Order: sequence, then structure tokens, then C-alpha cells
Amino acid sequence: MFKTKKEGQNAIIHFNSLLEHPGWKLIVEILDRNIESVNQQIKKGYRSMSKEELDASLGKLVTYEEMKNTPQTMIERITTGKTKEPNFDPFDTLDDVKKRRAVHKVADSKEPGVSAKKHKGGGMDWSKATPEEVQAQRNKIFGRKV
Repeated sequence: MFKTKKEGQNAIIHFNSLLEHPGWKLIVEILDRNIESVNQQIKKGYRSMSKEELDASLGKLVTYEEMKNTPQTMIERITTGKTKEPNFDPFDTLDDVKKRRAVHKVADSKEPGVSAKKHKGGGMDWSKATPEEVQAQRNKIFGRKV
């Protein structure tokens, strides 16, 4: 990444001083607010969001977190000499899936500190349900008012 070891050491010093700079602290504060705002949007409306909207919101969260962690990431790359390879794979990685599931768990949780698991209903045996009961359940799930 850097031509000499001294250049890398100087970069680490600059990144560490950046972490203490009031301007960077303001940027981190703004990013934290943006993260909280997107989290709230997801919590309030993820059920009504399309997959594309949800993916875009999750993408924002990842981008904000990466921006916030840029100095630490750069220090780690310089220190270890490892760089993250660009990922051109169109499929989600295991980390992407874990992040998405974590966001969904948070959004499913109605109150902070309460288990994210939803309580199961009365255990309706849908194989024995009438067509009217099935249609009523579909309407309920899809938010249709009849």
C-alpha cells in the first residue's frame, strides 16, 4: 500500500490523530445519527418495504458503518498488510446474511431488551381450515382490509 515502512508508520500516526480531531468526531456523530435514522426507518416500515428498498436501506447501514470505521480499517490494513479484495460475486456472503438477519431481529423486536423471537399464535391447523379462514388470514398477512 505504501512504498516504504516509514510512509506506513506516518499514515498510522495521521489516522490516529484524525480519530481525535473535532471534525472527525463531528462526522462520526453525524454518521451515528444517520445509522439510527435508517434503523428507525427499517423498524417502522420494513414489512411494507419492497426487497429493493430494504436492500438499499441495509446498504446504507453498511456504508455508514464502513465510513465511520475508515481510520481504524486503514490502520489495520497498514499494520497487517492485508487488504480486502473487492467482491464481484452477486450473491450475499455469510456476513451479509448475518447482518440482514440481525437487522430483522432488531426490527421484529417490539421493545428494546425484549427477545426478538415472536410468539407463535394459537397453532391453527391450516390443513383443516375453510377457504374463508385461509382468505381471511391472507388478507391479514398482506394488510388487506375487507
